[in-house]
Amino acid sequence: MKQQSINIVWLKRDLRLSDHAPLYVAEQDELPYIVLYVFDQDVLAYPDTSLRHLQFQYHSLLAMSKAMQSFQGSIAVCHGKTRDIFRHLIDQYDIRNVLSYQESGTRLTFDIDRDLVKLFNEHDIKWYEFQRDGIQRGIKDRKNWDKDLYAMAHSPIIENTYNEGKQIH
Repeated sequence: MKQQSINIVWLKRDLRLSDHAPLYVAEQDELPYIVLYVFDQDVLAYPDTSLRHLQFQYHSLLAMSKAMQSFQGSIAVCHGKTRDIFRHLIDQYDIRNVLSYQESGTRLTFDIDRDLVKLFNEHDIKWYEFQRDGIQRGIKDRKNWDKDLYAMAHSPIIENTYNEGKQIH
């Protein structure tokens, strides 16, 4: 049986519905999409994770979910190892693209991302990471960094709109 082709918007640190590039691109694409948030068990066990941080994430997800009801949207909130969750989704769907913000976190989150690059490449899944702030991951020097930051900070605000029924539940 042929699997349904979809995109996934992977929410990481940017938990909002406005001025959100990955959600904007998902809405513009012809494919339906899943909005995914993962409470990764390794990140939860990491020494820099605090209860206050987790409460903020949880309440942000609740507020987003409530707002998404107006266009029949939802967030798939999962707990486990991120790679295992994506493996499960790969078994269920023909995932074409993963859209997320580029994260600049700990070594652990960087290693999780590197592991997912391999998994996505094995399954011909394109991962588009959008820049969220002025941090540029992997640069060799700071040449033109200030110009890039200025351009990003002065770029137009994204006007997110949502089509009813575009998301998969």
